[in-house]
Amino acid sequence: MNMRALVLELKYQDQIGNIRAVEGWSACRQDELIWLKGPLDNKHNQVLIDSLPILASYKLDGQNRLFPDGKLTPVALLEVMEWKTLPEFMPLEMPVSAIPAQQATLMPVNLLRSQNPFPAYALQTNFMAWKKYVDGAPQVRLQKLKFVASAAQEVLIIGDPLPPIPGKTFWLKGNLLVPAGYNFDPPFLGDLLNQKLKAITPSYILFNESGRQNTIPIDLFKPADRAVIRQVSF
Repeated sequence: MNMRALVLELKYQDQIGNIRAVEGWSACRQDELIWLKGPLDNKHNQVLIDSLPILASYKLDGQNRLFPDGKLTPVALLEVMEWKTLPEFMPLEMPVSAIPAQQATLMPVNLLRSQNPFPAYALQTNFMAWKKYVDGAPQVRLQKLKFVASAAQEVLIIGDPLPPIPGKTFWLKGNLLVPAGYNFDPPFLGDLLNQKLKAITPSYILFNESGRQNTIPIDLFKPADRAVIRQVSF
């Protein structure tokens, strides 16, 4: 027995998104239930599998017999169903205009060059450089990154560590993304802006060197998943 079959109620379908990046799993829908099939051992991702609101759990042998957990006697055969990989079963919508072109000014802001060594939190680069990195990067590096893309084929990547590809970096002040090598003038202006931001939908405010601002809702950031990257089109 080297496979596992799980059953979830349809109302918990959204929670399958938590395991989209776990390798070896597939899913299908049967009436008001969702069946999942995957390996018994998921290494460091096992905690994600175990966190699902499981209605029933089985071990699956080579003859597709279903053994309830802890039992040595099968209770049924797994029916022939149309299985899909998790990215196919739950495709992510990738908004390619997530980085808006228009200015969304909170208040007039001045930025000045600064020598303060703030750590980089975000990277703005072009889509092709990002895709090339994702195609060759180990999964453990991608799991810590998220991104949004724009119709101008730019991407903004957040996470730690950031990928070693050319681009423009930003440091984080609350929810404010400030160009590396710059700070607010005066410095306490960042705190005032974050207080004002509390009334807005959870967002990052992206600044350029002249103080112009773009608002990017945090929930538009998608995981750095190869399947997600393949869905981006311009």
